Amino acid sequence: MGETSGEVNQKVKASLKAGLFPIVCIGESLRDHNHDYFKFISTQVSESLNGISKDSLSKIILAYEPVWAISSTPNHQDATSHDSEEMALFIKKTLVDKFGVKIKMPRIIYGGDVNKKNAHDFLKAGGVDGVLIGRVSLDPKKFAEIVKICEA
Repeated sequence: MGETSGEVNQKVKASLKAGLFPIVCIGESLRDHNHDYFKFISTQVSESLNGISKDSLSKIILAYEPVWAISSTPNHQDATSHDSEEMALFIKKTLVDKFGVKIKMPRIIYGGDVNKKNAHDFLKAGGVDGVLIGRVSLDPKKFAEIVKICEA
């Protein structure tokens, strides 16, 4: 929705204060050949979680949702489980750099055109703890198929 990382940070703090478990969506618009997207993600994670205590970190869910892989994005490209795994590892490294080694990691999930064809691969090989289902969740049958995949 065009929010800045600072605005997301304020919402995360308010959510935690209210006893909620916030889902923080992060993701780059482009995958450039210079790999500048890593710096973008690092900054986004760091600024969104600025001032969050180590104890509160495990109450947050980080949803890696690359904008370029969302089905409604013009010229969208399919992400692979390798893309997801690479970014999940990078996000964990960013968190360790920011908060230190002795932290309980937040759950990291993948979102970006998750469907019944790719859900299993993201869950098994994507380095994530779950998936964030977007447009497909509007179809109860398709949503149920993905839930069955997740349960298995």
